[in-house]
Amino acid sequence: MKRILLLLIIIGCAQVECDDSCLFDLRECEGITSNIIKDTCYAETAIESDNVTLCDNISSIKTNDYCVTQFIKENDDHTQCDSLNTEYWTENCYEFYAETNVSLCEQVRDAEECWYTHATEQNNSAYCFYYDDNENCLYNVATQSQNIELCQEIKGINNYTCQIKIAVETNNSELCTALPGTWESHCLERIE
Repeated sequence: MKRILLLLIIIGCAQVECDDSCLFDLRECEGITSNIIKDTCYAETAIESDNVTLCDNISSIKTNDYCVTQFIKENDDHTQCDSLNTEYWTENCYEFYAETNVSLCEQVRDAEECWYTHATEQNNSAYCFYYDDNENCLYNVATQSQNIELCQEIKGINNYTCQIKIAVETNNSELCTALPGTWESHCLERIE
């Protein structure tokens, strides 16, 4: 009797239909009726199985670009970013590569921020001149790299505060003597 009951339960469970979310979980994409869920299923399956050709089954241009972008990033080939169809995923692709490749800063939405980030992370003042607020950029690069000569490219009092910051950080009172008037004494007070 127990065996028959168990067999009926198993047969009954096998007959339960699987809805879209169930098919998604099983990665049975073809049987999914909702185009959004089906496209997501193909994208996730493509990425999980490392099979870019599954991206071709996606009907939505945006989801297709999402899928293809993952493979472009994985293959480390920024030249493929232009092959994408949507502005959002094209920019996303270039932003990914611009984090490590300064030559791609012009391809991203916030190019100035890209230049500034590279300038300050690499202590490279040349990138500051692509940034509108280049004096702020120069100040940060100069003080981070403790490059007193770079302070000279900054106008006004920021030139002096830049030199003072470096003098204090390096504990070098000789740098203070190059400052005019009260700036010299202010610098020396901060070191002593």
